[in-house]
Amino acid sequence: MGDCAASYAPDYEVVLHASGPKRRPLVGKRMGAVLAGYAPVAPAQRTHPTEKPVALQRLLIERSCPEGGLVLDPFAGTGATLVAAQLLGRRAVGVELEERYCEAAARRLEQAQREGLGEAA
Repeated sequence: MGDCAASYAPDYEVVLHASGPKRRPLVGKRMGAVLAGYAPVAPAQRTHPTEKPVALQRLLIERSCPEGGLVLDPFAGTGATLVAAQLLGRRAVGVELEERYCEAAARRLEQAQREGLGEAA
């Protein structure tokens, strides 16, 4: 985001991972610097300008957050990270400043919960 008229669009996203006072290894073998195979959310399907695919967020959570762990997304947007955490049974806290995105995230979480309950039945 930022200045869309006078700067190049970044060709990457930064992923920050914190694990508390003790170092915790990631699950599985080390992956490269670029995570291929996760197409961006198509512009026509986006609710937020920088929306991430739930499948990508799920991979990152599976590899870095243990079962019973807590996921923090300080820029939650429309909740892709929160949905991924919910699907994996992780606890999650999302922070978003814009009310319309908070409402979209709440709808996505409710829908994911309904669909998840339908699969279990």
